[in-house]
Amino acid sequence: MSTPRSSDPPPPSGLLAWSITWRYVLVLLVGAALLLATSHDLFSASTPVGRGHAVAIVAVDLAAGLLGLVVMALRRRWPLGVVVVLTAMTGVSAFAAAPWAIALVSLATRRRWLEVLPIGVASLLAQHVYGLVNPFTGSGVPWWVSYALGVLTFGVLVMIGFYTGARRELLANLQYRAETAEREQAMRVAQARVHERTRIAREMHDVLAHRMSLVAMHAGALTFRDDLTRDQTRRTAQFIQDGVHLALSDLREVLGVLRDPTVDGEAEARQPQPTLRDLPSLVAEAVEGGMRVELLERIPAGAIVPDATGRTIYRMTQESLTNARKHAPGMPVTVTLTGAPGGLIELEIRNPLPVRRVLVDAPVGRIDKPLPGSGTGLTGLAERAVLADGDLEHGVTSGREFLVRARLPWPA
Repeated sequence: MSTPRSSDPPPPSGLLAWSITWRYVLVLLVGAALLLATSHDLFSASTPVGRGHAVAIVAVDLAAGLLGLVVMALRRRWPLGVVVVLTAMTGVSAFAAAPWAIALVSLATRRRWLEVLPIGVASLLAQHVYGLVNPFTGSGVPWWVSYALGVLTFGVLVMIGFYTGARRELLANLQYRAETAEREQAMRVAQARVHERTRIAREMHDVLAHRMSLVAMHAGALTFRDDLTRDQTRRTAQFIQDGVHLALSDLREVLGVLRDPTVDGEAEARQPQPTLRDLPSLVAEAVEGGMRVELLERIPAGAIVPDATGRTIYRMTQESLTNARKHAPGMPVTVTLTGAPGGLIELEIRNPLPVRRVLVDAPVGRIDKPLPGSGTGLTGLAERAVLADGDLEHGVTSGREFLVRARLPWPA
């Protein structure tokens, strides 16, 4: 099983050099001790072998051991191949057993029994070959004891490697999980920011578009009408002034959330927000601005609509009235609200499509210039419906009416 790689920076060069140096120092010391132990009997007087033969055996042992040090350096690149070569070297060199042990531990960290078990068999075979090359090693020790010590040594080295590999994998997994948790947390924060910005942008669009469309309509009346009386002009200017003040007030509330990082969603939720109780005031404001709007509330008397649902209905109505004012000036608008607790509350807003350009006769003026639209209002309404676990549909009916219909859940 592969472990995730750590993205931590490499250790300092001094620490890395020491981690390499101590292994080679240990191999040299252990290898020299093994060479001395195995060559002691070769030079004893009781050993029936010539001095030249003994020197040759020791020289081959030392040369193979030193070559094993070089081969051991490649154990991380080719772990299995290095162990196979060093296992073969132990058949002629006791010194090579030290680098073989280090390479075997490194191979065992991969924790693959199919690699380790054949090496164990090969090491026993190499031990037997070394007994033929230097038959005077360990004289007086029963053969089964010698092989048992070899198996025990092999098992200890493999267990050390398995433990080291498991610990490395555990640390890597813990670090990988920590890094993953940090990345996910950063993604959640980024998504929350995007969601908050989208919500604030939707609020700004719904509120400001409604206010500014009324202001633009009455400002247009001052531009195109030259027959207004002094009283009509004064009322138009007063209406524009009030609309601009309300728009600025709404804008300050929304921008205050952006400027103050300590204001969270709960704090903002405690600020006064429109609900279904404010819907008649919204309609009255539109009528005062020159629209023909009829509100039909067909819900049970005394029924309580949740504030979140009421706010969604309010914003949907506000945006729909703004769209009607922009694209169907002078056309009558009907707002119908039906439903009952425990089911759905349905909002329908419909207005006839204008056949030609219509002059809007308002109590304070007239406008015949269509207002520009951003094209995102209906998209925002659909998003509001989805967030409220409802649905929204809009379009032109067969009777040439533009219809916006929203269905939202109304808990009992």
